[in-house]
This record gives sequence, structure tokens and C-alpha cells, in this order.
Amino acid sequence: MSRAEARAAMPAAPVAFGRQAGETPVDAWHDFALQVFYDADDRVEYIEVERDEALQPVLYGEPILMLPVERALAHVRQYGHDQPDDDELPYAYVFCALDLALWRPHDGEQDAGCFASLGLARRGGLPAKASRQLMNPNITS
Repeated sequence: MSRAEARAAMPAAPVAFGRQAGETPVDAWHDFALQVFYDADDRVEYIEVERDEALQPVLYGEPILMLPVERALAHVRQYGHDQPDDDELPYAYVFCALDLALWRPHDGEQDAGCFASLGLARRGGLPAKASRQLMNPNITS
């Protein structure tokens, strides 16, 4: 999907911003709770959705970011195995077969009882080490 197609699918114009110098701008909607990342050809590469009352992603019938962590993991593991990243456990889980990553903040940062964000990459686009790079809330423009 191109940037133009992604933007056309949304009811409002995005806020475009750069997370790192020299990167293709990211489009954001819903007060940055939905972010779409693009490759150098302006094609959708990765979508990140943060837990937000107005925007609740449903994954295989469950509101995945509203579930307690263990229940969310059990649900997703029905559809694909995760590849734990020992440096990030128990805060980041990557499901390469699903091109899906789940992230939660370290205790004390926010409510760590549920995942805070879900990342979805295009097919084959999410190696295990990518979760640290793509879902790091400390990367800013």
C-alpha cells in the first residue's frame, strides 16, 4: 500500500513527523496513537497502534491491548510462536510468523498490566531484533 492509499483510507489528514533524521516521515492519526511507517519507496512498511480508548485494535476477535499480558500472549500464541528477545523480556514480544510485535513499558512507567502497543509489519518484515528499534518510545524526531 502506498502512502497516498494509506492516507485515502483514513477519515482525516495525518500529522507527518520524523522519528530520526534522514528517515522517511511517519504519518500519525488519533493523537499519535496510530502511526504508519513507510519505506524509501513510500510504501507502508510498519504500523504501530498504541493503547487508546478511542482506538482499540482487535486481533483474532480479542481487543489485544486491553487484555492482561498473559491472556494476550496466550491468545496470540494460538496463531504463531513468539521469538523472545532476552534483552527486552518481559516487555517486548515478536511473532515473526505473524509479522506482529507487542510491547509494554517497564513497571512504573505506565500501566504495565497490559501491552501498550502493537506493531504490524508487512509480510516478512519483522525480524526479532526489529522490535527494539521500531517500538522504542524513546526514539523521537
